Amino acid sequence: MKKLPPGKYWNETIDIQVGCQPCSPGCEHCWAAAMGQRFGEAWGWPDGIVEGGKWTGKTYMPPPARAKVERWKAPRVIAVNWKGDLFHGKTFHASQTLRPIAYDNPKHIWLLLTKHSRCIPSFSMSQWHFDNLWYGITICNQKEADEKIGYLLQARGCKWLSIEPMLGPIDIPLDQLRQLGQVIIGGETGPGARPMAADWVRRIKDDCGRAGVPFFFKQWGGGRKDRFLDGVEHNNLAWGDILRGIK
Repeated sequence: MKKLPPGKYWNETIDIQVGCQPCSPGCEHCWAAAMGQRFGEAWGWPDGIVEGGKWTGKTYMPPPARAKVERWKAPRVIAVNWKGDLFHGKTFHASQTLRPIAYDNPKHIWLLLTKHSRCIPSFSMSQWHFDNLWYGITICNQKEADEKIGYLLQARGCKWLSIEPMLGPIDIPLDQLRQLGQVIIGGETGPGARPMAADWVRRIKDDCGRAGVPFFFKQWGGGRKDRFLDGVEHNNLAWGDILRGIK
């Protein structure tokens, strides 16, 4: 396994489609849109994908990723579509492109992450049902937790939750947490980053402990560079064990 860098829970990325549409308070300072504004031309993106550092809703299908993936001999943790949302409503068909690549490369762990939680149940039932693919949603506040986690829990297969950027306290019932395979928390980064309180993080961490769910603390965000919560870095990753052959 290729070693995971500090603060990261993946070690490779592929993009099936590029582009997104802001749909959450967490989108306000989207790092991917900001990076696209700076480097999109060098990356080969067409005009109009990002304007003023914000996604426009337009999308772009980059060159196929299969050849890149098949060069990787050792198992990888692959973040899918970190420069957009694979379940963005206008490009839902793009997700079909990923299926044969993931299916033919079972040694890797595939991390899907979306804000469009309503897409997950039907898609997972009809298209995806293998153990190396993890369905994830990202939320930022209690309202999104209440609205979205229920859809995630309807998915067939492995499920994980990203709370990033965490913009307020969140209470997740233990019976819901016990149905997840992983929880990850991160604060907001970049200019204008909104602060995250330690008590918000600590509550989720403690509840994950009660529920027996792996907890990973990615970052504080803002100007704080360390990853310590109460003097400890929390690096527990379910797929780290899977890659080492520990079930």
